Amino acid sequence: LYLSKTRLFMISGDALKPINNMTIVLSLEDGSGYVASERDRLDKWCENNNVSGSIMNIIRF
Repeated sequence: LYLSKTRLFMISGDALKPINNMTIVLSLEDGSGYVASERDRLDKWCENNNVSGSIMNIIRF
């Protein structure tokens, strides 16, 4: 799985789990996306690169 190579997810048994308490997923219209652990940095990166899409927050309990 490519998400496990982002250092934001881990494989535990048969499950893919986020490492951080909050993981942000940015989905783009072309089917690609980005993941981040810090919303402020992701927002700034999007602004600098003129990228926008749908945001999903994954919260680990």
